[in-house]
Amino acid sequence: MDLTIFLLSVVLLFFARKIEWSIIGLLILSSEYLGIGTFFEEQELNYFEPKDLALILLFIILFIVPIKYVSVFKATEIKRLNNYIVIFLIYILLSIGVDFIMNGIDLWSVLRTSRHWLFLLIFVPLMYISSNRLERVIRILYYLTIGVSLIIVFEYISDLHYFTGEIKMSFEGVERGALPSTYALFYVLLVALGYGNHPRVIKYIILTLLTFSLLLSATKSIALGLFLGFVILMFLKSKSIWSAIGGILLVTFLALSVIIIMPNLRTRLIYGQQNFGSVEDGSTTFRKELAEERFHYISQNPLTLVLGIGNITEDNFKGNFNVGHISDEGQQAQLDTGDIAWALLFLRLGLLGTILWIVLTIVFVWCFIRRKKELYSIPVISYLLLNLLVLSFAGTTIYTASYWIVPLICINIVFQKNICYNESRTY
Repeated sequence: MDLTIFLLSVVLLFFARKIEWSIIGLLILSSEYLGIGTFFEEQELNYFEPKDLALILLFIILFIVPIKYVSVFKATEIKRLNNYIVIFLIYILLSIGVDFIMNGIDLWSVLRTSRHWLFLLIFVPLMYISSNRLERVIRILYYLTIGVSLIIVFEYISDLHYFTGEIKMSFEGVERGALPSTYALFYVLLVALGYGNHPRVIKYIILTLLTFSLLLSATKSIALGLFLGFVILMFLKSKSIWSAIGGILLVTFLALSVIIIMPNLRTRLIYGQQNFGSVEDGSTTFRKELAEERFHYISQNPLTLVLGIGNITEDNFKGNFNVGHISDEGQQAQLDTGDIAWALLFLRLGLLGTILWIVLTIVFVWCFIRRKKELYSIPVISYLLLNLLVLSFAGTTIYTASYWIVPLICINIVFQKNICYNESRTY
């Protein structure tokens, strides 16, 4: 399936004038099928992961689109914004160069370790694509996200796990569903703001579907992120402080109602409260100690404190951490842990790289805040802030290849709203 999507994306890019479908292929591969990669992973080539093919596809798009298109931007504002991306990428490229040239790490290992950052290069071809085409990408991804959410909810209810894999975690006999689709949180907020112009009944059905797909995993951070996402939405969208307070109270009431009617979420929250302070795998205290141990490790040397350990692979790492996820084979993860993003940021990027990443996020949030009346702005603001301040402490979404692609698409759409563009007749 990986190779099929890759080849189809390339063919559409070269011969069918369907750049939007090539970007969709990039999103599918970079996010491992929008979060339901379990079924597909067993049927692919051993030497290529979906993200490997996504990276190759990215470089093809990066090479072809500037040739086929004329830049749509006449103003320099988005170019100033892109300068922050360039600064961050220069830091990453210098790190890759040091590891390859000076530390003797082979190029393929370095690329596999740092490839997720290279997806920021998508900002270059996006400057050549009209807002109409980019909005079609958002619309196609919207329907795909609904489809994935339907699969997650259906397989949870039917106890079939064809796509999402077996559910392995349960608490007091209550099973947790699969993790939600990659962009479900973004789209539930977008639909709440009226995206799709659906009739009211259809809108609420879609909102319910996306919400339950987010909550079935009974993940505390996702539940909190969803709640805070609606709080941010009410705060930024309301015309007065009183309407914002009223909206937040309504969201709070609905959140409490959902907790009451969803036993798996309620049990999970009670379990988390009762075991707060436990250092068991996956707990809040476990994640805190994991990040602290990694930060303590890099702080032993001024160079690694500032720059991190770079792109060394798990196999070549000589350290021995005491806190880490235990695999099915009984081995403890040293570097590639999915429990908390900050451990990876500190280790790989050091303080300097982590600060550059935070600054990049703040700049993007500020750009959207200045244009908060645009449809895509508030959902992206929530998406970026929630991942930075909440979800990064319980996962590694901010460290994944697909994280920045949708915000970059949306910022290009928003910037193009009042900018004249001229798409090349070549395509």
